[in-house]
Amino acid sequence: MSINKKDINNKGYIKGINIAYDNNFEYSPRLEDLREFRQLPIKDILSKGNTITFVLKTENKDWIRPIYSKKWEDPLFKERFSDPSILVEAAMHRLFELPAGASLSFPLYASLGLDDFITETELPENYIGFLIINSKIKNIKALDKQVAIIAEPDRSGYQIIWIKRSELPVDNLLISLVTPDGYEIDYLPILTK
Repeated sequence: MSINKKDINNKGYIKGINIAYDNNFEYSPRLEDLREFRQLPIKDILSKGNTITFVLKTENKDWIRPIYSKKWEDPLFKERFSDPSILVEAAMHRLFELPAGASLSFPLYASLGLDDFITETELPENYIGFLIINSKIKNIKALDKQVAIIAEPDRSGYQIIWIKRSELPVDNLLISLVTPDGYEIDYLPILTK
């Protein structure tokens, strides 16, 4: 089965959170975007990859991902995200690219049930930000066009990290959230072209 661009439902689009439809089944476009990459084994990235420095901007070890949020009842939220599949897609993942700017961050945070606004300074232009849920980041490695965010899985909490763009490959990236043993928890293709 293939997913055509015309089949992608862009209602309430959030970068990295969207649903594609094909034959009455719903597929994450993250899976479709994987076709853009020649995937290396995670073990190779962990053993041969370059270490990438990151800045831990915000952390809340006690936050527990809700199954329901009062924000979803807000008329502005319902108007922008009338399709509940957006919330389902968000619930499937632990790794998200942060949009630049506070006004763009609201939809992402609200779709994840982060009722308290995350206080963060504006993401600098030369950085890329990530929100990681239910994991404690230990290290980051990069090899070719793949980046492994190495983290211990946890039952609660979130972390926001910033990475200098100059430390990452310039083209399309495949970001993987992995355990220290090399098991992939989540992935996020970032297509720049």
